[in-house]
Amino acid sequence: MPNRVLLADDHASMRDGMRLVLESAGGITVAGAAADGREAIREAARLAPDVVVMDIAMPGLGGLEATMEIKKGNPEIKILVLSQYDDKEYVSRLIKAGVSGYILKHAVGTDLITAIRAVARGESYLYPAIAATLIDDYLKVRRRRSLGLSKRGKLIGQAVVAVVFVLLAERADLVGELRNKLVSNREREFVLARFREDR
Repeated sequence: MPNRVLLADDHASMRDGMRLVLESAGGITVAGAAADGREAIREAARLAPDVVVMDIAMPGLGGLEATMEIKKGNPEIKILVLSQYDDKEYVSRLIKAGVSGYILKHAVGTDLITAIRAVARGESYLYPAIAATLIDDYLKVRRRRSLGLSKRGKLIGQAVVAVVFVLLAERADLVGELRNKLVSNREREFVLARFREDR
């Protein structure tokens, strides 16, 4: 059964471009589109898509607020954020709000297809450039604290967990980097356990 996707972006050319990419991929159906956050909420409730591809910077109600409203009413819908911003603090806030993935706009293409398929399977997806930054940031926090994590560290830790699932989204190129940074099973389990506690 194909994955049903709702596209939320205020630029018609972006929506049209994503539709062409996704409909040529196979196994993905574009169920609808929205030009702002309020329309995204309405269409998500009406169409019940598997995944909403959500632009963050939209006029009126933004993508973050729309994400929280959609997750409140339909928690089973997966949100994949599409943005031109790679600020790690902003990514952490979005993960806390319940998004399943984060991808940069310039990566629209095969990366978007991979990300949609991953989040539709119940996995998480972070664009590799963002993932690497968050890993480094988290590890700096972890090294400074032998017990527990700061609030900021917890948010970054959640993002690290999402990075682990990038491997399941066919990003085998990150395996070596992750093995070098998360050097033991004990450390990986620590991150996963803290993430589960915060959920």
